[in-house]
Amino acid sequence: MESPRQTEGIFQYQHQSNTNERISQKWIQILGNNYEIYISDIYKPDNDTLGLALEGTIDTENGKETDTHHYIRTILPDGVIGKEGTLKPGDELLEINTQVLYGKNHMYVIEILKLFKHEIKLVCARRKIK
Repeated sequence: MESPRQTEGIFQYQHQSNTNERISQKWIQILGNNYEIYISDIYKPDNDTLGLALEGTIDTENGKETDTHHYIRTILPDGVIGKEGTLKPGDELLEINTQVLYGKNHMYVIEILKLFKHEIKLVCARRKIK
């Protein structure tokens, strides 16, 4: 028979798994089936950084800005994200802890990323290879 602590751990894992599945489905509906959604659940200490560099791009259509994207340019192998191992350079940042980053101003995204500490859920998209 499982102890209360083991049961709690199983429940937390199932809850996280269900949450991640809902997040993935939400973004697939928004972006389409040409993308895979990757979710990194990490812990960032107070005095640490995520260990990544971003590249912002802006789509234009008929001379008007339409969409803003934020891609991971590099990941430090010894950084929080590098050690966790889920995300890769080229992945597009979509949200952090339910805060949508997709389509937001690049400077805003950088400031939001700096604010979050401790338990972090980073959601990214990766284009499927055909």
